[in-house]
Amino acid sequence: MEDLILKLIESDIETKTRLKNQAPKIAEVASHISKTLKHGGKLVLFGNGGSAADSQHIAAEFVSKKKAALALTTDTSALTAIANDFAF
Repeated sequence: MEDLILKLIESDIETKTRLKNQAPKIAEVASHISKTLKHGGKLVLFGNGGSAADSQHIAAEFVSKKKAALALTTDTSALTAIANDFAF
């Protein structure tokens, strides 16, 4: 059990190191999102499986702060219609 815990911790450290190396790109994306929302744009999020749930959570955080955001996975009619028209 201890070995498993140590492997999970090491994996988390590796993930955070890779993420840390992407800080400039993350800042660039955050700036773009901010500018888009300030100019009346909308943030559209999507995901599959657990990532779909994450996109809904992020959209809810933006909407609760009066920002325009939409998680495509919350509207199954739109999701399936769009996928049907443009491919799954």
